[in-house]
Amino acid sequence: MGIAKSTLHDRETGKHAPRGVNGNRLLSLPQEKAILGETNAYAQRGTLLTPANIAELAEELCSLRPSKKWGSKFVHRYGDQLDAKYYAVQDASRLKADTLENRRAFHRLVSCKMQLLHVPAPQDNHRGPKFTPQHL
Repeated sequence: MGIAKSTLHDRETGKHAPRGVNGNRLLSLPQEKAILGETNAYAQRGTLLTPANIAELAEELCSLRPSKKWGSKFVHRYGDQLDAKYYAVQDASRLKADTLENRRAFHRLVSCKMQLLHVPAPQDNHRGPKFTPQHL
């Protein structure tokens, strides 16, 4: 195996652990798996989390502020297990553009265009409250 007997003995007795096992960790492995599950749940609902968003989840879980690069390191560690990837340039622009003000402006533009083209408003077939631009 190429590992010295003394190293194997020390590992067996708990004197030394393999590199990265007992390091200065923010979260335990089960906690990291919980963050991974939550991240994948967001992805399945169509919300891609940035590494900064993932770090915020970790902060909520352990009440300690992660390092600046913790989220990126997490994505690198578990990249093969993440359901969706965050593509920084395209998704960051999309997330920044997704504001209440932009949604209202989009709704006004579509409404105006529908009126110009004499397109009837779509029928609301669900029983929930009808949302108009004033409600947004």
